[in-house]
Formats: sequence, C-alpha cells, structure tokens
Amino acid sequence: MDILDRVNRMSIYFQLFLASFFWGSNIIVMKSLLPHIPFLFLAFLRVFLSFLCLGIYIYFRHIPNPCPEKRN
Repeated sequence: MDILDRVNRMSIYFQLFLASFFWGSNIIVMKSLLPHIPFLFLAFLRVFLSFLCLGIYIYFRHIPNPCPEKRN
C-alpha cells in the first residue's frame, strides 16, 4: 500500500470522525444555548453554518455542478 493511499484513507476516517463529533455535540450546544437564544434563531444558525461550511468545501475542492442547465 502506497503512503498516499494510507493518507487518503486516514483523511476519510478523520472526516467521518469530525462529522460525527459535530453532529453529537450539536445537542449539547443547543441545550446550553437555548435559555439565552430563541429556538428558531438557533435552528437557523445551525442550518446556515452547515450550508456555509458545505459551500466552502465545494468551492475549494472544485466539485462541479451536476446540473449546469438548471443554474439560473
């Protein structure tokens, strides 16, 4: 096995770890912030930050648009 294959596989496992960590810690953060911030704003923030992170990831990884004819 090549060293680059090993690094790529570790990167996938690290990304999976990060995704599960943030998904699991979301409950703790939401419970602790709920007395101070309204629920709908917290839900909006969660979706907005996820969208922002996904957009940055797509932009820097140069992932092409699968449906370019639907872009308006």
